[in-house]
Amino acid sequence: MQKLILLLLFVIPITGCIGRKVVYDSASSRSSSQVNKSVIIKQQTVPKTYTEFILSHNRKLDKTIADNISVDVVKYSLANGIDQNLVLALIAKESSFRPGVISSSGAIGLGQLKKETAKDMGVDNPFEPTENVKATTKYLGQLFKKWQGNTELALASYKSGLGTVTKLTKENKALPQATRKYINEIISMQKKLQTINRK
Repeated sequence: MQKLILLLLFVIPITGCIGRKVVYDSASSRSSSQVNKSVIIKQQTVPKTYTEFILSHNRKLDKTIADNISVDVVKYSLANGIDQNLVLALIAKESSFRPGVISSSGAIGLGQLKKETAKDMGVDNPFEPTENVKATTKYLGQLFKKWQGNTELALASYKSGLGTVTKLTKENKALPQATRKYINEIISMQKKLQTINRK
């Protein structure tokens, strides 16, 4: 164990890792018999463009908080098998990266989560950015699994509710225009981020 710590002390400054330990966890990791898998996300895996993108939507946000949101989006997107560009685009659309915002319907924080949804995802404080990103990505990941990777149906369910979209698909009805606009805007932002980060 001591050798590992010494190795990390020498490797981190050389590789330019972000100075934040990232812990992937799951429901089962709460058991004392389970050991959390820990990884360090290297700086090159969290593009600087993410922080720039976040701050372009919320110029009042502290840069350190924007950096932390970037790391959290990468961490939890990887943990839930989702494109991190899509998660950033969804949060931009939902809240413009305002952690304390509450909608007229009572949706909270970055991913505009309902209290019940946040609780179902194991989050007690959806105003806290890390907790909100964790719940947002977990919920989105579940929707992707439900719709077998169909981005449009996953996003539609995120906006309008799983029950509503399930009913529409069973009845072979089209999604409402507002929902289609929502989907198109998020996918458009996702593609822009993908293009920027390929350069």
